[in-house]
Amino acid sequence: MKEAFRPSLELAKMIETQEDALDYIAKRGAAQAYTKDKRIVYAKLLLETEFLPHVSTLPDGIYKKSFFLGYMANKLIKASLGKIQEDDRDYYGKKRLDMAGSLLGSYFR
Repeated sequence: MKEAFRPSLELAKMIETQEDALDYIAKRGAAQAYTKDKRIVYAKLLLETEFLPHVSTLPDGIYKKSFFLGYMANKLIKASLGKIQEDDRDYYGKKRLDMAGSLLGSYFR
């Protein structure tokens, strides 16, 4: 397992603080030309509003997003190691569909 994640861990060595991580994120976005302080503010705003918006878009929602990201990473690692079976959330059979007739019927009531 260590060998599978070695490239990611080696890349992460250069990021030691939260500011380093936010600056790393902002440098890959539209805020490349700004100062470090402005890039950090940009990255925080980006993570609060654009990253995983279905979890939360509030400033205190970053904790919910971090738990959800950890959950996703945990499932991905377990599936890649074969400990759990892969699931397909986008499979058409798992979707709940409402027919147009029932939707229109409730509109005209």
